[in-house]
Amino acid sequence: MSKRFVVCFLFLGIVSLMFSQNRKYPKKIWSEKEIDALIEKSELIPIQITGDKDNRINVVIMNQWTSSESEPYNSPAMRDEFIKDINNSLVAALTYGDERAKTAYANYKEFFNVYGLWVPDVPEWKKGIDVQAVDAIRDKLFLPWKDEHKGWVTFLVMPNRDKGGGGAARNLEKRYGTAVIAGNGIGKMLHEISHTCMSLGDEYTAVATGTSAFPTYASDIEHERDKIKWKKWIEPTTPLPTPYEQEYLDKVGAFEGNQYHLINYFRPTAQGCIMGAGVFDNTEEMCPVCDQRVSMRVYDLVNPINHISPSNTSINIDGKTKLHFAVDHITPQPNTQVVRWILNGKIIATNIDEIDVEFGAISQYKLTCSITDETSYIRPDPPYAKFPKFEVTWNISNTSPTSNAKKLVVTLDAKQKDKKSETSNTIKPTITGGKPPYNYMWSTGGTDDILKDAGVGIYDLTVIDSEYRKAKAHYTIYKSRLEKNKTTKAKKKDEAIEIITTIKASEIKKNNGAVALQFTGGTPPYHVQWKNAKFNYGANQIYEAENATFEISDYEIKTILSASNNSFVHFKNQEGKVSWNVEVANSGIYPVEVIYGGILMKGSYAQISINEVLENESMRFNQTRPLYTGWDSSVINVYLKEGYNKITLVSNGQSLPNIDYIRVPSTVKTVPVSKKERINLSPDNYSFVVTDANKNVRQGMVAIPEVYPFEINNIELDTVDAQTLKIVNPLKDYIYKWYTEDANAYKGEAYEFPIHTGNTFSPKTKGNYYVSAKNNLTKAESVNRIGFAVGDIADKRKVAINPLELERESMLLWFDASDINGDRKTDVIAPERGPVKTWKDKSRNTPNSIFVKYEPNKINGKGVAALDHVWVSVMKEKVVDYQTIILVYKESSMSFPGASPYRALNGIIGKSKDSKKAIFDEDTIDEKTKNGKVYLNGKKIDPFTTANPMDYCILTVELESKSNIPFSRVEGLWEASVAEMIFINRALTNWERKGIEEYLRRKWLSSVDLKFE
Repeated sequence: MSKRFVVCFLFLGIVSLMFSQNRKYPKKIWSEKEIDALIEKSELIPIQITGDKDNRINVVIMNQWTSSESEPYNSPAMRDEFIKDINNSLVAALTYGDERAKTAYANYKEFFNVYGLWVPDVPEWKKGIDVQAVDAIRDKLFLPWKDEHKGWVTFLVMPNRDKGGGGAARNLEKRYGTAVIAGNGIGKMLHEISHTCMSLGDEYTAVATGTSAFPTYASDIEHERDKIKWKKWIEPTTPLPTPYEQEYLDKVGAFEGNQYHLINYFRPTAQGCIMGAGVFDNTEEMCPVCDQRVSMRVYDLVNPINHISPSNTSINIDGKTKLHFAVDHITPQPNTQVVRWILNGKIIATNIDEIDVEFGAISQYKLTCSITDETSYIRPDPPYAKFPKFEVTWNISNTSPTSNAKKLVVTLDAKQKDKKSETSNTIKPTITGGKPPYNYMWSTGGTDDILKDAGVGIYDLTVIDSEYRKAKAHYTIYKSRLEKNKTTKAKKKDEAIEIITTIKASEIKKNNGAVALQFTGGTPPYHVQWKNAKFNYGANQIYEAENATFEISDYEIKTILSASNNSFVHFKNQEGKVSWNVEVANSGIYPVEVIYGGILMKGSYAQISINEVLENESMRFNQTRPLYTGWDSSVINVYLKEGYNKITLVSNGQSLPNIDYIRVPSTVKTVPVSKKERINLSPDNYSFVVTDANKNVRQGMVAIPEVYPFEINNIELDTVDAQTLKIVNPLKDYIYKWYTEDANAYKGEAYEFPIHTGNTFSPKTKGNYYVSAKNNLTKAESVNRIGFAVGDIADKRKVAINPLELERESMLLWFDASDINGDRKTDVIAPERGPVKTWKDKSRNTPNSIFVKYEPNKINGKGVAALDHVWVSVMKEKVVDYQTIILVYKESSMSFPGASPYRALNGIIGKSKDSKKAIFDEDTIDEKTKNGKVYLNGKKIDPFTTANPMDYCILTVELESKSNIPFSRVEGLWEASVAEMIFINRALTNWERKGIEEYLRRKWLSSVDLKFE
């Protein structure tokens, strides 16, 4: 089933259920007495119970029915069938090892309770019971919760069908959800359940032109590699944004189209996630990013620790005493939890649930049992992903210590062995007191007594003696301390290396400048190093929000597992300031990253000051609902001086968001980059050094200017000769650049070279090309490129026939992407890239229109109608009695085999299973197609042995006779792009067909014809 056939609505945030009701059955106001009566005659059936409802994710499946069902859940005889269906769907999905199990849900079965709510004589849905009654029953049976954050309940209202969609709503703060599904399949259940307790959003697009939905866990408005929320899952070789093509079908990337948006929103996978990625309902599995969310979210709602012993966590002893400790906890399947027993900061045992510990030497002990789920479903990348961790700590006070050792004290000092090397420092501790031997834990991860090869940075050491005394020390190697030892290398003499620079200016506030270097002279190969091209940062230092200094009237420190230190600060809608003292080991530009949860739907801003000086740029905080859908980060680059800096967030007419922590690197170091080309540059001066094979050296610098963007239009092309094009009346002081692709809508990841530069151009092959103009003075390149197509003169026919010349009654349906409104005139102003609700039939014989995604400047300078990701549409009138079908289109590798523009046409012009071998498959295609004629770009072909060009082409299919199969519903599994589509009620004469094909060739495939060898 296509994504476009399933109706699934998710209402985000604090919402009430808004499932539509039939107008004949107005919304009923249920009294408490009526709800009590419903509960009284209902049976809450425990089906899979793993623990207390107040510390589990509870899913309650309630029977419902409609008169359209053959075996509805509406009689006592259906009770056992109802229970059986629950066991064969949700329980099976949650059971690890079952062939129907669905990870990561099945791994966390012990975190779920499953109930059936059987109402034996329940009225027909919406005719005596509705979602308001379900809400009221849910609240009576499960609310309120005992704990502020633990426990969840989702009521799932289920009929006895296996097809259809559903809808869900949730209240994240009160921790409940309700879903109504139209079928009892596993995929439908988990999709709606994931909306509720997992707070995952839909990943499909919709007929709407956009929504106010903010990005949730598996959706993002970012696509750049270092910013996207699931970057740890993306392979370095996967391009971003990721093309929606077969070769990336099994990759995690940034695929455009998510959460009802066709453009500018990105999802992790092309297809293959129950949340609706790409196509809906083609899988019952979850993508890796959604699996990661489930693996973390279950711990937000369920405390895995059932019981501890001793139950009292404050213990007093008198002298030497041995105590027994135990933790009973629920585990995933297979068990990926790591248990660590930690005494005063030192790990004393792992992966055991019980331990005997002897105390007595010192007066105070802290014993912690730490349980961390280190599942492979999670790739840690705070704040977006971290291993869930629960801890229980016992504090043991000893009134009669047996040891007479003195207090443990640690100090640190450093020495530089090699004055020429910044990383030759040795940090050595001096220890007094305590009782050896000592254990050492450096902030770098080292465990030796001496830290060697230390460079500029911040270092912390924890020392634990043999009797579990603990002491800490801090040491910073400042850059200025090493400056006096710096030596300067002698400059090498410049030699005869000539440098040619190609510079592209950066548009205002876009940081999209670029430069490419070419070399002559000297001896190749050449090696380039850009100075200060890249920043390498030291380890991040975490500054928790609860440890900040507050200048604000009211705030609250709240606890939640997903926060860094299990706590965050809530500012209660108050304005004010919050400050941290941040240390860095050397001066420079640092990213200050605030980990936050937005509180306003439209987002908010705050100012930031560094050492009491306000920055010009404000920080933007998106609306995130962090306690339930994941934390977000906002980053600003600021100058920090060596030593301590006061960083202050200042409200600016709005409350500060919920803050988890800020993080700032300990050091910054500029390093060279070895590339001949650089992209995404901010306006600045960039220095470089070129070395050839003989060690000759040439230094240089390029300036990237900042300019206002400009566009070009009305470029006229003409021929110089049979093989060369020229710009007619080229602009003075501009140079023209020729490409095979249009300008990228997003920042690229590699430098893009033109295939030619100049006022003339000799293409090597026919096809689609683009030209831009670059201002020689400002170095600005036009933000747009003019598209045009080059044809082969050998393909040209003398006569071109506009389809308008055919008799009107023969034209059954005609869609033209250059005439979106169907007024038979080329659109003067083409739509912007994005959704178009009504692409209108220009035959003027029907009121038909369909929904498409418009992609401008795709072929011969014109836009096309893309059908990938598009919610299915149904035309008002059916089309029948067609005999000739003409398509100007580009097939997609993502179209499903057998799919075509309309579902009813799948058997007539459905895509082949292997496009490299055939356009159609002979074993699945209609006899009228087999016995008809097929033409590709004007030439008669055998469609069963001819490969699909997978590029824009003209396909003409003449059926043996008129087809009486009506069509109106667009096929959701066909992902191609269409320039023009014509349905005619008769066979064309050869003269008509050739003339129309030539007209379409000139329109879509050739602005100018050249001669190719």
